[in-house]
Amino acid sequence: MRLHAAEAGEGPLVLLVHGYPQFWWAWRHQLVALAEAGYRAVAVDLRGYGGSDKPPRGYDLPTLSADVAAVVRALGEPDAVVVGHDWGGLVGWTMAALHPRTVRGLVVVSSAHPASCARG
Repeated sequence: MRLHAAEAGEGPLVLLVHGYPQFWWAWRHQLVALAEAGYRAVAVDLRGYGGSDKPPRGYDLPTLSADVAAVVRALGEPDAVVVGHDWGGLVGWTMAALHPRTVRGLVVVSSAHPASCARG
């Protein structure tokens, strides 16, 4: 499984996860701003989007969160601040629950907490 990512800067890792139906390009301005602020900013294309592979399955939150946790490790980092927008926010919440050692911090934009989604 190959995941595409755009990267800028050096310093602590900030991993940006797009929403539906976007891809890394949604974070282009934040990549520059975070790099200028002293961070290593990486915007990943989730499976099925942008330049990432598009397998027939694996679009559930546990699998997507495992993908993103693997990106952190592939970048040679123990953890990252994860910033998720929309669907990427749910991926971030799931990643924090299932891969807590990989998430140093979590910022969720335009996405409800999973508990509120479960209530309907």
